[in-house]
Amino acid sequence: MSTPGQPLSTILLFTRWGHEWRTWHPGGPLEHRFAPSAPCRGGETPAEAALRAAEEQGHHARLLPRPVTPWDKDGSGTEVWELTDTLFAGSSSPPGSACREAVHVGVVDRPFARTGRGEDDGRWLSADELEASRMPESLRFALGVVFCAVQQAVRLPDSPPANDRLRRELLERQAQDQAVRLTPEADRSEEPYERRRAVDQENTAWLRDVVARYGWPGHALVGKEAATAAWLLAQHADRNPGFQAECLDLLARAVTAGDADVRHGALLEDRVRVHRGEPQVFGTQLAGQGDGSLIPFPIVDPLGVDARRAAWGFEPLDDYIRSFSVPR
Repeated sequence: MSTPGQPLSTILLFTRWGHEWRTWHPGGPLEHRFAPSAPCRGGETPAEAALRAAEEQGHHARLLPRPVTPWDKDGSGTEVWELTDTLFAGSSSPPGSACREAVHVGVVDRPFARTGRGEDDGRWLSADELEASRMPESLRFALGVVFCAVQQAVRLPDSPPANDRLRRELLERQAQDQAVRLTPEADRSEEPYERRRAVDQENTAWLRDVVARYGWPGHALVGKEAATAAWLLAQHADRNPGFQAECLDLLARAVTAGDADVRHGALLEDRVRVHRGEPQVFGTQLAGQGDGSLIPFPIVDPLGVDARRAAWGFEPLDDYIRSFSVPR
């Protein structure tokens, strides 16, 4: 049962789509339905109903607190946002003076990890697409404000102090990871593969301890170079797929916060999908053929792969495959 005056719990979903932000539209005319909604059931809270509305669209979301404003007496934002510019810091208007609708705002860290229950015609829209739509001007303006505020809300709440010891060890382990992969082509023995397996297992066990203690080692904690090393160790944790998938969730959240490279999230997304027997998103995982050529493992929507790759900062797929070709 919903509360009087607010029959539906609405959730605006946002995701970091490569290097830009997008919001989820559940399908149909934008002017009639701009976000997923669901009525509260039984003892369900509005927040729980909002998350269920996201799940019904096939998305795992987490709610974002509204950014703190001058009217938050306790010094913290609430879980309910209102589509009005008066509710964001810096506005001189009284709270609620131009309120359009109270909503929840959620972020989806992995926009391609849908459950399969979502509506087929839903899609992620950019701010430019919303601006060009026939949505009422007041709603377009309010959504534009939320677009900006979300980027503030997803940032790390407290940047961790830089950990130089951890940074150095990540770089050392990255160097070791790469050294055992430089096997002379003429060496067909099992020894190089055993060395690689041993290094990968040791690095995986070590990285598990690191994320248990610190969370994902991102830019703020260890710097960009060592954060790349952390991704590489996760990328090569193939013998522990459960932990590798856990790393993907942690890395995806760091990408959302701007604390990790979007390309690393894409590369690990594809890696985990291929290991699960699922089609990859970006075509980064390649399979060798009998003639020595390389082809990508199956890809979701292969016609759209180069557009996705461009959004995430990758070269076209054909160029990527050619970069691995060995002259003969």
